[in-house]
Amino acid sequence: MPVVSINGVDVTFPFEPYQVQLDYMKKVIECLQLRTNAVLESPTGTGKTLSLLCSSLAWLNHYNTTQAANDFTSNPRNVTEAMAVPVMNPTSAWNSKIKIIYASRTHSQLSQAMAELKRTHYADVRVTVLGSRDQLCIHPQVQKEEKTVTKNLLCRILVSGRECAFHNNVEMTKVDPSLQTVVDIEDLVKSGKRLRSCPYYLTKELQKDSDIVFAPYNYLLDPKIRKTQDISLDNAIIILDEGHNIEKVSEEVMSTKLSSTQIAYCIEEVTEVMKVKQEHGEKEMDGLGNQEENSDDLSVSELCLLKTVLLELEKVIDEFPLQPVSGKSGPPTKALSGSEIFPLLAKAEITEESCPPLIEILYKVSQFATAKSDSPFARKGQHLSAFQDFVVRVFQSKSSAASCFKLFIEPDVPKKAKAENAWAPKTSATVSSTAKVLNYWCFNPGFGLRALMDMGVRSVILTSGTLSPLDATISELGIPLECNLKTLTSFNQIKCTYQY
Repeated sequence: MPVVSINGVDVTFPFEPYQVQLDYMKKVIECLQLRTNAVLESPTGTGKTLSLLCSSLAWLNHYNTTQAANDFTSNPRNVTEAMAVPVMNPTSAWNSKIKIIYASRTHSQLSQAMAELKRTHYADVRVTVLGSRDQLCIHPQVQKEEKTVTKNLLCRILVSGRECAFHNNVEMTKVDPSLQTVVDIEDLVKSGKRLRSCPYYLTKELQKDSDIVFAPYNYLLDPKIRKTQDISLDNAIIILDEGHNIEKVSEEVMSTKLSSTQIAYCIEEVTEVMKVKQEHGEKEMDGLGNQEENSDDLSVSELCLLKTVLLELEKVIDEFPLQPVSGKSGPPTKALSGSEIFPLLAKAEITEESCPPLIEILYKVSQFATAKSDSPFARKGQHLSAFQDFVVRVFQSKSSAASCFKLFIEPDVPKKAKAENAWAPKTSATVSSTAKVLNYWCFNPGFGLRALMDMGVRSVILTSGTLSPLDATISELGIPLECNLKTLTSFNQIKCTYQY
């Protein structure tokens, strides 16, 4: 394969690169060398993905090799351990802190990028692709569940009680040679079934030593998913491919809503837990898979407090006055600044000070509600979990609520039950005619990206075939750039924007 030197970095390319590819790779390497951010536009058909992967991985190898030489010069004793590691993976030997996180919108797009990587000289680097339990879990009991929230809760319960044989095998099988190469979601599932090891938790282990991690946008932008997946962004290089989608995804991920229907279900779930607590006492509350310390901490007074908060919140929302839209037919609504949600929640004693203990109680109750599979409320707890997520998201955005968010309140119109659910257990939760929905919408895509940069990210590269006008894109995303540079090439056009 041809090797080209770009800014002192030797890049191995599958074929002799065109000028447009050389220009593109030069801007990627400049961005990484200067530890800055870049917005790169390269038209479809210019080999953008291939150029992006080769240049970034070549720089990473060069960086780690240089660090290795520096370490050896300052401390020659380190060389013995380093020489035992293959040259193609210097990251594991010297500096595993810097890793590349390659993100796109869908796993299908990620699979295409991984297929491109397999064609290159860098196919031997350590690679991990992150996925959800829906895609990676192979436990038959968990897979029977239809709702993602229930799958997640049930999985955590089985894992915490060491009742999942697949999870118990992760530590032994994570070093299997078949997992050390470029493997996509389908390959991971096949390997997991063959090894009888959980693919979902394997990816968590594998990403710790990976040179490049593939993940959808929302895995990086969503704080909850980021925490669940154990994604560390400290000193990471984030590549956002197909970046023309990032604005919409960022706004969707940071938005949330809460309905009177959800609150009604939450009240029902708490009431059922209170009944079990009162009827059977502390011993019966041990339903968290050997997590006795969590269940014992759940007192009747906490349950009463949680139910009081939910009842008061339901009342506050139901009594909120709506206004007809001027000149338009349809139900009355109310549009407010995002900051108006906090006085509304405060009427139900949900404040910044009461938020942490409330979240802790919600977590314990939702875990218990899901764990009691032999109870009348089996597989419940997802509504309490959703309410917990709503509270967390709202208060995490408090400093930017007025500038980046809007609160839109509308009537809560219950959906008709699906035909296939006709035999499902009936619930006593009902929705009144005054029920409403709180829509907390993000209208600033830069809010999510700025949160990433606050977590110690080394560089962000946003790239796509269509990002023009670049100035407007940069302004909306709030990417810190000091200088705009646009260059023309012999093959169509590539526009590059980066910070010096």
